[in-house]
Amino acid sequence: MRKSTLLRFAASALTVFPSLAVMAVLGSCSLLPVEEEPPPAPILRSYEKTEYKFAEATRGDIVETIRITCQYSPAVEETLSFSVGNLPIINVYVSKGDFVKAGDILAELDSSDIDAQIESQQLQLDKMKLELARLVETYELDLEAETLRLESLENKYESADDSAKPAIREAIERQKQTISSLKDNHRARAEILEIRISASELKLSELMDQKSKRILVAGIDGTVTYLKDTNPQSLSVEKEKFITIADKTTSVFIVSGKEAAYFTPGDAVTVQLSGDYKDATVIDAEDLNLERNDMTAYIQLNETDLDIKENATGVITLELDRREDVLYVPSSAIKTANGKPIVYVLDDNGIKTLKEVVTGFSANNKTEIVSGLEPGDQVIID
Repeated sequence: MRKSTLLRFAASALTVFPSLAVMAVLGSCSLLPVEEEPPPAPILRSYEKTEYKFAEATRGDIVETIRITCQYSPAVEETLSFSVGNLPIINVYVSKGDFVKAGDILAELDSSDIDAQIESQQLQLDKMKLELARLVETYELDLEAETLRLESLENKYESADDSAKPAIREAIERQKQTISSLKDNHRARAEILEIRISASELKLSELMDQKSKRILVAGIDGTVTYLKDTNPQSLSVEKEKFITIADKTTSVFIVSGKEAAYFTPGDAVTVQLSGDYKDATVIDAEDLNLERNDMTAYIQLNETDLDIKENATGVITLELDRREDVLYVPSSAIKTANGKPIVYVLDDNGIKTLKEVVTGFSANNKTEIVSGLEPGDQVIID
């Protein structure tokens, strides 16, 4: 009885366990994460080759130059202004661009008040000079007549008897006294007139000086490069620039600053001006009556050009150094690696690789290759 019971228990256990196992498996499956869809396969592209910019190692000249700016300016220039202000400007005789000569009257202020004084003073002066001239003429005639009388008395004295000589001698002394008085009187009157004439001349000179301050006169031959705009109501302004005259025959290009050291008097240079090239020569400051200055150089055109505008800017290109018939590449192709110059090239497989070179002179974006490359070799510059 016990044995059969155990067998039945065992059989029912076997029946139950498979069901539990199936349930366990089904339950465990419900605990696993849901599997995601696999990513799409990558799209395969064809190989894209890197494009480089090349330059060829070339044989030729390397020239080092410097471009220097220069300013055009007349070496001799005169600026005129009125020394009195608040007076009407009555005449301007020139226009900008006119050529004038030294001594030409260029402009003037109203001087009618001074002109009247000058005319009056000149009349007085002329009258006194005429009076002096007549005084001198009268004196010379009187002196001549009195001198003849004295000579006559002296001749008479020589031929007179001894008894008559004392009287004649007294007459001679009186005549000498007359001549002396004539001279003294003339001298005194002449001195007074001369003093009056000097004072009148001084007054006239002062008036003329006042008038001259109202007139602008060219002091040099040259071209009017500046003229103040005026109208009929314009008044003068004391010491304000009114007219500028420039002697363009002595115009020069001026280089200022440290770059002036590149120029030596006598050097031949070429000035580029608005697309034109003009031959010029470096001149000494003393040739222009100017003081020497290490920070200023003067370049004069070999042929005068009166059409160049004042303050025009020119460019002078100077050659500082050169290497002829050398192998070079663009300076932008030169790199450094471990402190040594290199260039990049493509090897036989088309792969970018570096190559050591020995460099030399460099200027104007060209660098000399002493060794490491051959003419025709292609180097990468970008």
